[in-house]
Amino acid sequence: MSEDANPARAGAAGRELSPEESARLWARLRQRWGPIGPSGPYWYPLNGQLGGPNALVFRADAFDDALPVPVLRRILTAHGVGRVWVLRDIGPLGTDHEVACHALEPYGSDAYTTADDLDWLLYSSHEDTLAIGGAWLIVAIKEAWLRWRDGLWAVPSWWRRPHSAH
Repeated sequence: MSEDANPARAGAAGRELSPEESARLWARLRQRWGPIGPSGPYWYPLNGQLGGPNALVFRADAFDDALPVPVLRRILTAHGVGRVWVLRDIGPLGTDHEVACHALEPYGSDAYTTADDLDWLLYSSHEDTLAIGGAWLIVAIKEAWLRWRDGLWAVPSWWRRPHSAH
């Protein structure tokens, strides 16, 4: 990792990632979490599945009502997360960035958020879902939101097949 890509050295307000940094992070994400990203299919639920062994999919509005962004930030920082990568699956080049966890805004069209160790993942889809990946993060969310099942995303009646990338 280049010195300017080191989360401990980057400014608190955040910074745009270079195309090379973005490409490396997307490759790492795909290696860890499966075929996702700008050259691959979407993640849960837009891949046609409701989640995996270490993933849950919530309605974004229900999640935000139960665990507002400041609470999610506290959960992440309590686990030692200081800086996060936000990678956009759609949009112009140069929209991937690194930001301090206390400035994280997890919602946005097709945004993947994680930290350098990639042991957790948030995916905010254009279908107003928020997929959560990572065993420790799922446990923390279930502890903070006792009625978490009420916020799970359900397949709408119009859902026919997985969405394809772009």
